[in-house]
Amino acid sequence: MVQGIQQQRVVSCVKHFAANNREENGDWYMSNVDDRTLHEIYFPAFKAAVQDGGRGGVMTAANGINGELAATNRYLINKTLKRDWGFDGVVVTDYNQARDTLKAAIAGLDVGMPWGSWETTPFGKPLMEAVQNGLVPESVLDDKARRVLRTMDRVGLLTGVDPHANGEANTKASQGVALRAAEESLVLLKNSDHVLPLKIANLHHVIVVGPNATRRQCIGLMGGSSGVQAPFEITPLEGIERRLTGSAEVEYVELPEAGDFEPIGDQYWSTIDGKHGVRGNYFNDGDTEARVTRVEPSIDFTWQMSSPDPSKINIDNFHAEF
Repeated sequence: MVQGIQQQRVVSCVKHFAANNREENGDWYMSNVDDRTLHEIYFPAFKAAVQDGGRGGVMTAANGINGELAATNRYLINKTLKRDWGFDGVVVTDYNQARDTLKAAIAGLDVGMPWGSWETTPFGKPLMEAVQNGLVPESVLDDKARRVLRTMDRVGLLTGVDPHANGEANTKASQGVALRAAEESLVLLKNSDHVLPLKIANLHHVIVVGPNATRRQCIGLMGGSSGVQAPFEITPLEGIERRLTGSAEVEYVELPEAGDFEPIGDQYWSTIDGKHGVRGNYFNDGDTEARVTRVEPSIDFTWQMSSPDPSKINIDNFHAEF
């Protein structure tokens, strides 16, 4: 994939390095991972993309690894990626800044992607002032500049000639490639009694259910890497209706979207020990007796690298009964 992308005189930027496992609280949660797991599970694909694929860019994860955010993690960037694997490209943040000028600069981050103004972003003006004040060595800044220039050279930006000037978009050929890529990326997990593919001659009344049937995925309202400004899009419902026109009746049942779950309301709780709520018993795994018992006004918790009471309840291994 990396080689195919970079044959077109663009840089492949592989993300998110590393141990990026969820979006909930995605900018701040900490992945605590031992070295063996990192090197056997999380690193191999990135290492292969660097050493076999020759990728030119790496994007750090928003989360942290073993106590340090990825963009300021010296072990992750300077030691593993640049020194051990010999990566000579550019390391950029996700769109959440570097978040710490000195730590990110020394850790090996090359570009802090924009979020806010030139004055407030941790790179930009603050990095320039840190170098001027002797807090970041000029050699560190030189390395970052060299990597950015090397990346620009690889895509032809230093020659004054745009290598992509004769490119084409939205041609029949490119549409065909996109269709083939979409078709080949589908995975059929189960096909009991060979129900699929449906035989149009046997269909009389087809019911399509749910909001995904009419949702347009390519609008790109949120922007970023997931945003695609497609010239047109055919929804599943539109495709089914076109295919079955004149052959079968198509009925659409629109179900409501699944929103955020609301915590159980006050009206369902009782008064316990003078407090309105539910009794919560918290156990470390293996306990037969609760380590903490208290009345909770609701069950609506998000414990990030914590627990109901870290002095008594293990962060990683506990359970609760309400």
